[in-house]
Amino acid sequence: MKAHTLTSKRRGFTLVELLVVIAIILALAGLAITGVRFGLKAAAAGKASKNMKEIYGALSSIQTEGVNTGLHAPNTFPPYKGSLQDGQEASFVWWDLVAEKLDLANRNSGGYRWITLPSETLLQNPLSEKDLGGGKSKYDSLYNDPDLSHGSYAYNAELGGDVSSNAQEENAYTVRLSHVEDAPTTIYFGEADDDQKTAGWVFKNMQNAPQGNYKDSVHCCFIDGHIELIENVHLKAKTSFDYYTQIKDKNYSNKP
Repeated sequence: MKAHTLTSKRRGFTLVELLVVIAIILALAGLAITGVRFGLKAAAAGKASKNMKEIYGALSSIQTEGVNTGLHAPNTFPPYKGSLQDGQEASFVWWDLVAEKLDLANRNSGGYRWITLPSETLLQNPLSEKDLGGGKSKYDSLYNDPDLSHGSYAYNAELGGDVSSNAQEENAYTVRLSHVEDAPTTIYFGEADDDQKTAGWVFKNMQNAPQGNYKDSVHCCFIDGHIELIENVHLKAKTSFDYYTQIKDKNYSNKP
């Protein structure tokens, strides 16, 4: 009588099967990474909008209370650069006044000193690839280094033009609210373009208008405080740019 031995045949994965499994894993990993990146961008965009709303609130308070800079009319927004007409006569750039209103900076010996590095405050655009302040470790005002304002937001200097004929500072601009015919259609500030070589808080023409920090669209805050996401190509078109940035002579019945 013969004894039969049971043998089990073990078959391993073929090379093709292993490659298929690896391909599936890579595809799933790619989808997961894409989803994470999309989520991070969406969160950063939401943070940018939230920051802009808080900044707008500070700007509105500054405008209402009035800031005696000697360079702008009462009940208007201050210029982007100047000196306060008080006992300290502190020199400032536009963001210093906002930072002071938000308890992020104090007047100090004729200037401003920030409590926190600008890049660590809400004035830093979370969508920007550059740091506000250019990575400086000092807490001083950017008054003497306006080009280091990249990474923040852009102020629309087209709103009002020169403040007065005897203004001592160049590029001193103001929003003359009495001339604003339709606040919901007029951009006050938006995301700055990191590639621009000019100060990040001033855009005077289409060449240095907000670009959205390497994105296809840009968050823009209007004078009435609401925020819109506008495509760069649309904002860059002359008819659209003039419509969104000029405070008068708009064709409201034919929005571009």
